[in-house]
Amino acid sequence: MAVKCALAPHMGVFPAIELALLRGVVREILQSSEAELDEEDAEMIARAVIAAYKDRASCREELLEAARIAARRCAA
Repeated sequence: MAVKCALAPHMGVFPAIELALLRGVVREILQSSEAELDEEDAEMIARAVIAAYKDRASCREELLEAARIAARRCAA
């Protein structure tokens, strides 16, 4: 499912549908992670997902991959 950013990405403001997508990706990774992740780790993962989205990640799978990579870095 591709979702286009309706507002200028540099503004850091997202419509509800975009927030739901981003939040869902982060939650899925946090719930599926085998590593013990704390609040700082969750924030780092969220930042990675937002950065990927702003860099034009075109689908949920690309966002999930960015989140997985960030989660692995946290667990290392």
